[in-house]
Amino acid sequence: MQISSLFIYLFWPSEIFVNIAFMLAKFQL
Repeated sequence: MQISSLFIYLFWPSEIFVNIAFMLAKFQL
């Protein structure tokens, strides 16, 4: 499971993660 998470992290660009975090923050605010 941890290996899959690492692979997803490496495969998925941080831009998508930042966008999701921003969207979540906007929803919370």
